[in-house]
Amino acid sequence: MEVPSTEKLVCTALFAIGHNNKHLQVKHLKALQQFQNSKSKDIRYALTFSLLGIDHQLAIKILIKLAQDRSQKVKDWATFGLGTQIETDNEEIRNILYKNCSSKDDQNKQEAIKGLLNRKDERVKEMIMQELKNED
Repeated sequence: MEVPSTEKLVCTALFAIGHNNKHLQVKHLKALQQFQNSKSKDIRYALTFSLLGIDHQLAIKILIKLAQDRSQKVKDWATFGLGTQIETDNEEIRNILYKNCSSKDDQNKQEAIKGLLNRKDERVKEMIMQELKNED
């Protein structure tokens, strides 16, 4: 029988938390925060999943960092989390969404545009018009 690696166990735990994260408290978020700098893109992705829908300052801070991740998958899911899974609206969230609107990855760009649209950010009108003009 194969023993799962530590990385797999951490990922499994983080995904499990994401399926039941409604009652996380600050102490739990602080414990999760340690994974934001993991060398493993899989752990950072699982962390992103664990934080989806949590409208708390610390969770948002972590997602903002992850929305700038070098892994496109992590970046995309964190942008999704910030853009459509929470209602908090502030300059820091809008700035990272705006930055990700220029992503070369269409999925990330679309998530960022949707997030700005949800916040009725005036800058989104021009982006939507540009996307409509694109041949893709």
